[in-house]
Amino acid sequence: MNNYKNEKIQEGISVIVPIYNSSKYLHKCINSIIHQTYQNIEIVLVDDGSSDESREICDGYIKIDNRIKTIHKRHAGLPAARKTGIENASKGLLFFVDSDDWIEPELLSKLLSSFVQGSDMITSGLSIDFKDHSKQWTDSIVAGEYDRSQIVDFIVPRMMCSAKKSDTGIIQSVCGKLFRTDKLNKSVMDIDDRLTWGEDGAIVYPYVLQADKIVITHVCGYHYVAHDDSMMKQKSCDVFEKILLLKDYLSNKMICNGKVMKPQIDDYIFTFIKSVIHDIYGVSVYRCYSDMNVRIPYLPRKSKVILYGAGIRGRKIADRILYDQEWNLVAWVDRDFERINREENPEIPINNPEVIVKLEYDYIIISVSDTTMCKEIKKWLLENGVESQRI
Repeated sequence: MNNYKNEKIQEGISVIVPIYNSSKYLHKCINSIIHQTYQNIEIVLVDDGSSDESREICDGYIKIDNRIKTIHKRHAGLPAARKTGIENASKGLLFFVDSDDWIEPELLSKLLSSFVQGSDMITSGLSIDFKDHSKQWTDSIVAGEYDRSQIVDFIVPRMMCSAKKSDTGIIQSVCGKLFRTDKLNKSVMDIDDRLTWGEDGAIVYPYVLQADKIVITHVCGYHYVAHDDSMMKQKSCDVFEKILLLKDYLSNKMICNGKVMKPQIDDYIFTFIKSVIHDIYGVSVYRCYSDMNVRIPYLPRKSKVILYGAGIRGRKIADRILYDQEWNLVAWVDRDFERINREENPEIPINNPEVIVKLEYDYIIISVSDTTMCKEIKKWLLENGVESQRI
């Protein structure tokens, strides 16, 4: 897929580094960018009103490398600093590096080797560096090239939360990704500067909804350095207001086919709530009825499915089937169908389980919380001629 004659590659990459009081990490960060094997870059250092030696370090690098430009501004937070960097970028592609992280020498070259005509975004994984070990984190979506129809059908339904496991389809971090400068510029300028929790996802996921072509790679040349003094570890109850701000923003932006992506937004928001409650109160929280904690089997795409059970679990799975459109929901059945239809007026009418024998289907999903009832339903299905491998 190498295509170094592509005009976007010829225009080069603007590497944006937002900086705030990170002097003890800054040399390693900037040096790792300067020494990239791909050299057609500009390095935009955005000093967001630092009070340590970061300002002097940035100014010193201007004399070392003429590809570097430094912008000093009043402190306004990470979203504002990123906007400033984008506004001052002159290359065709954008790449972000946090000022306390670093990148391996061949990372940009490796990402560009996957570039194809019309790419709006190229992703990579992260190497998360702790004090005594590192671990790699990659997108759970299979590496490869995805066009618009594949983005809508395959990536969007699982990009924030994978349907097969409790993981993100596309890592929310803006770091480690190549973006088109013009397209990202249009999509981020209305982000609220107060949005300082989950701001990466507020950039990445709405951008994916607008993308025409995405290339997923599992290259892990970006080193995210985990620090004890990370903002994510600070304990303050005002973070709940920031999380609410994130939820409201995503609810306005994350709309696909005219429908708000509520199940994915809810699970994404819950990851922050769970982390905050643990950090502030020391309590581990589990979302008992989250979409991701209700077991959803892996079935082939476009399978014809009958869902048996219209309780809490059944409703969660029905919501996921209807939204993702991964499977074709042939029927939704429950023994208590008359009461449920009368009292709850569900979006899809609940049928009598006896209709199963009249329908064409590939699989039946039993979704009830009571184990004994589950066994009874399975026994009834087998007695009525349903093959066990379809249950």
